[in-house]
Amino acid sequence: MRRGAGSLATSARKPAAAMLVFAFLASMVAVLTSIAPTPVAATTSPSTSVTVGGNTFFAYVAAGETLDVSFVKSHNHSASGSDVQFIVTDPEGNVHMDCVISAGSGSGTSCSEEDLSGPAGVWIIEEIPLTNIEEGTYIRPASTSRFTFEIAVQDAAGTDLPGRVWTD
Repeated sequence: MRRGAGSLATSARKPAAAMLVFAFLASMVAVLTSIAPTPVAATTSPSTSVTVGGNTFFAYVAAGETLDVSFVKSHNHSASGSDVQFIVTDPEGNVHMDCVISAGSGSGTSCSEEDLSGPAGVWIIEEIPLTNIEEGTYIRPASTSRFTFEIAVQDAAGTDLPGRVWTD
């Protein structure tokens, strides 16, 4: 008789154990789905971005697309700041824009090019302070030479493509 009684007790524990395993697995699935990373998505730059000092931007331009680049001096402080050079180079090393805005230039002075086209790949957009530099380091970076900027990659219809411009 004991054998039968033991079997009955063992078989009664099996559904309870199965329920515990199921509850554990269900809770793990709930936890894992709630902490899953959010998908990567492109973002756009704020409309009031300014640059200060040297910067390097990168833009991925595919075949049939164009690149618009614009830097506009937003503050004029001729007593300090820096002459700043802006260079746009395509993936093959061809320079498409090379422009300098001097420290004494007035607000609104710009370096801009639209509808740049060329080989597909990563283009480089550089902002390089030319003065107030000593042995490759800034004495006083272009802290008072501020520029608003717009850099956009566009498709053949002229629509901006988000997520194509970045900086390190």
